[in-house]
Amino acid sequence: MTNSEKIDQFIANNDQSTIKDYHDKLFENLTVLNEKEDKLIVWQIVIIFLYLFAGNLKIENLSLGPVSITDSSLLSKLIPLVFVYVLYDLNSVSHQKQEILVAFNIISKSRFDKMFKQDDLNNYLTRIYKPYAFTNSISNFIREKASLVEIIFGLLILIPAMLIWTIPFVIVFSMIRDVYINHFNNLLDKLSFFVTIWITLVVAYQMIARMVMLYRKEN
Repeated sequence: MTNSEKIDQFIANNDQSTIKDYHDKLFENLTVLNEKEDKLIVWQIVIIFLYLFAGNLKIENLSLGPVSITDSSLLSKLIPLVFVYVLYDLNSVSHQKQEILVAFNIISKSRFDKMFKQDDLNNYLTRIYKPYAFTNSISNFIREKASLVEIIFGLLILIPAMLIWTIPFVIVFSMIRDVYINHFNNLLDKLSFFVTIWITLVVAYQMIARMVMLYRKEN
């Protein structure tokens, strides 16, 4: 039984009050996850800029809460670990959000869009009910019942946006390479190198596994 079929069964076996309560909870969860996803994206950008300029920084005493950093090279060693943690957290949040969106869209369709086509899960009423997220707004370039010209134009806009998701992995590779070439002398250096590789492989595996599962469902 697919996730969509489970949601359909949930709708069929519960009253409107229970469905509404569950739908409202999904809305709250989506709001929280959207905010966290947007913040993690901002953190990624900040860390990337910090990494790019870390080699030129002259640090005498940088305090990050209880941690005090007096060596700029230490920053270069720790940035890959922080960045790959943010990448892992962002991937986890995005995956959870996509799972919630499946249930949210189906229940929204059942509550608000019963008179429209059964296979249209992104109808106007459903779409405007979703909590705002920057990542969701990108997909709205292709609107409902768009013309061929609008679809082509929307895809031209979305392709660069999709390529942006490869940038973190390019940055991680650059960070790993930098640590290996310039900072591979002690235990902390080696720990940063291997842990960064390990977490990156975990994220890549999760993304590939989800794409394979999606492909199998569609076929």
